[in-house]
Amino acid sequence: YVIWNPTTLAITGPIPFPELPKPDGIEAFVTMDRGTVLRDGKLFHAVSWTDTKGYLMADESQVFVVDVERDEIVDVLDAPCPDINVATRDEAGNLYFSNWVYSPGVTLVNGGARACALKIAAGEDSFDANWTVAFASVTDGHEGANLVYAGDGKALFAVFREDRNPYDESGEVFDWLFGSTSWDFASMDLETREVTALPGLGEHGG
Repeated sequence: YVIWNPTTLAITGPIPFPELPKPDGIEAFVTMDRGTVLRDGKLFHAVSWTDTKGYLMADESQVFVVDVERDEIVDVLDAPCPDINVATRDEAGNLYFSNWVYSPGVTLVNGGARACALKIAAGEDSFDANWTVAFASVTDGHEGANLVYAGDGKALFAVFREDRNPYDESGEVFDWLFGSTSWDFASMDLETREVTALPGLGEHGG
């Protein structure tokens, strides 16, 4: 990390990353802005391992916890889900983390781990052991991605409909994964974890 002063625009120093492993030789990906969320003076920043050439992915991810007042990483949380790459928060300060849209392809083509979403409750700095949602368990077996809080205790996420666009091994994985009709939307009640399909929002490419 580079620390900079937004008033003077001066760089004031670095924060070194912890040593990042390379499971099966896969380089770590420290996510972009979609995988960061700030709460109570701490930045939660997702890290995952994805090889987009070999189309492989580590089964687990991590989240850095950065104290932005002391300018130091104070914890590294192990996340038991692949490709944790999206972070969001609700009005109460609960944080939710989920995968990006690459992981369903790794799961279905190469037998990778099922995608899931995680929660850090308001006032806590570690994952809630009683709140982990495997998307396939609430979508009749379909993979999901990109859980984003929408308001009123509900989040929006994307559902991959592989049955609508069967995989052809002779084709490109990305063309299949991001086809214009391959995904649609659903909402999740974050308390009950009940999921409602939203076909009225239309199909999309992830």
